[in-house]
Amino acid sequence: IFEAYDYFVRQKDYENAAPAALYSGCVRQAKKEYEAAMNCYKKTDEYGRMAGDSVSAAFAQYYIGDLLNNSGHEAEAITNYKAAAELWGDSLSRKAKCLNAVAMMNIVIDEYDSAFVYLDQALNLAQTAEDKVTEASVWNNYSVAYQLLDENDAALDCLRKTLPLVDEKRRPIALLNLARVYLALDERDSLDYYKTRMLSAIEEVECRPETQASVYVFLIK
Repeated sequence: IFEAYDYFVRQKDYENAAPAALYSGCVRQAKKEYEAAMNCYKKTDEYGRMAGDSVSAAFAQYYIGDLLNNSGHEAEAITNYKAAAELWGDSLSRKAKCLNAVAMMNIVIDEYDSAFVYLDQALNLAQTAEDKVTEASVWNNYSVAYQLLDENDAALDCLRKTLPLVDEKRRPIALLNLARVYLALDERDSLDYYKTRMLSAIEEVECRPETQASVYVFLIK
């Protein structure tokens, strides 16, 4: 893929150079070569706009946002997630995912009013597109914001809406989040119930290390 990328650039074939740069960035990122990945994504955006390939440019902007987010530059990531949302045009599901990411970054930097504005937009788009995965993520982010604002009853309501929407892979983290709220509310019976369901769900799927770590931290508490 790297050779193809170089070839298309030499030929000034930007229509093919854009996706080749995007794939190269994904490979670089998977290899944890983050600076090289960032350069590839920036070139993807450049070539995509030159060739009228808004899809490649949209992916590039989203992945740049992810890299910035992962390196602790959440405020900067907002700009790229917004750009990705704009580039997706009429793709409601993709746009919802981008605006949900914008909302999450606002939560991280304690801009809750802005976060709720973007969560509202993302929820409307996800529901219109009947995208249950993104809708579940949006409800979960609502709950995160409410928990940070010490509004645990509101967080609980959001998580109850999340649970029916998640698949088996995401169910453990949804149950974990419910258990966390009941812990904060000191409602022991409900806490034990969701803790038991969470542990059972974890046995049925292969969880990411980050999820396993979150579970251990919760159990220690």
